[in-house]
Amino acid sequence: MTRHDVAVFGGGPAGVMAALAAARGGARTLLVERYGFLGGQSVSSLVTPWMAFHSFTRQAVRGIPQELVERLMALGGCPGHLPDPLGVAATLTPFDTELTKLVLLRMAAEAKVELLLYTFAFGVERQGERVLRVRVAHKGGEEWIEASHFIDATGDADLAHHAGLQTRSGRESDGLHQPLTAIFKVGGVDVEALERHVVDHPGEFVLDPRYLRGGMPAIAISGFFDAVSAAREAGRFPIARDRILLFGLPRRGEVAVNTTRIQRVDPVDPRSLSLAEVEAAGQILAVHRLLVDAIPGFARSFILQTPVQTGIRESRRIVGLYELCAADLAAGRDFEDSIARGAFPIDIHSPDRTGVDCESGKRQSDYGIPLRCLIPKEAANLLVVGRALSATFEAHASARITPTAMATGQAAGTAALVALAARCDLREADPRLVRERLLRDGAVV
Repeated sequence: MTRHDVAVFGGGPAGVMAALAAARGGARTLLVERYGFLGGQSVSSLVTPWMAFHSFTRQAVRGIPQELVERLMALGGCPGHLPDPLGVAATLTPFDTELTKLVLLRMAAEAKVELLLYTFAFGVERQGERVLRVRVAHKGGEEWIEASHFIDATGDADLAHHAGLQTRSGRESDGLHQPLTAIFKVGGVDVEALERHVVDHPGEFVLDPRYLRGGMPAIAISGFFDAVSAAREAGRFPIARDRILLFGLPRRGEVAVNTTRIQRVDPVDPRSLSLAEVEAAGQILAVHRLLVDAIPGFARSFILQTPVQTGIRESRRIVGLYELCAADLAAGRDFEDSIARGAFPIDIHSPDRTGVDCESGKRQSDYGIPLRCLIPKEAANLLVVGRALSATFEAHASARITPTAMATGQAAGTAALVALAARCDLREADPRLVRERLLRDGAVV
């Protein structure tokens, strides 16, 4: 059994950033991932574009996440940060999901991150407030992973849960979760016809009026409300959604469709998730049929790619040393131990209605995320990153977004380095040193 300095569980955007930060700093780093690729829901659930690297006043996420964007740009897999035509965020960043898998694997290899793919964690041995080791399973059987510090980037707070630490899940009032969405890619789209219809019929769409003149900087379309309503009345749209949401991809003629909605799913129950996948398949077919029949530019389109797994917006959240709340976001609050920035509005896809509660463009500044939000109560050597950080249901609806998750991952890997150097627990790591190192590495804190 090999002992590592840092063991990261979950190879999604947050987990990869954590592993890269730790390994580049000289830590013996292991990254455990259940699939045979890296990128998490960004690539397995086709969650494109990335939103938002920017607040309405500045770039809020840089560092290793920005390096990833620039590597993709060099390969033609990303056009960079573009103004958001919807006005929901300051920018959006389209990216090629398949190239992202390849780039992340190369980055991990270059940093000498040890990879253990096709493997998932299902048990934790804890002594007091310290995690001693994590039990994993793979084709070869079972084994234990030991490390000085552990980073839970599973998205579902799996390590925290199996360690018996406190977690919360769902809306505080009733425990319901935001719905799952099966984003799918469509090819063969007449993008010119689609854009022309949007510009000629602005009343059908949620659109920043600045982009009605001179074309849109990126395909980002929220609307076709009448077409959805008519299809529902005819019994051809069995989805609790009032609109079609489309995003352009780096290759012209390809569009990501973010319209399906599967409600009342327990996101950590495999039987509930299995039923959700069956429902998602039916919804994908129904949405594409509507696109072909009623939406300009889609008459000759075809389904190009469906997700490996239906996308999950939220599940377990840790109870951390600090719980980020909506008031923190509204005030653009900073903290002495801020180690990442959030820049997306509170975006709640209703657990039980057809609408979306989104504070589009209302918050002009970004907000700080304290290191304490990544540290569970009663845990000395465990950090939890990405969407499972400590936050209320409302605050989580902003902080869950991918660039923010990547920023928390880089921060966690950096915090582990500081703790290793000081030979101390993560709670005792000096946040000033974490912040200083993040700034040296190009991050925004």
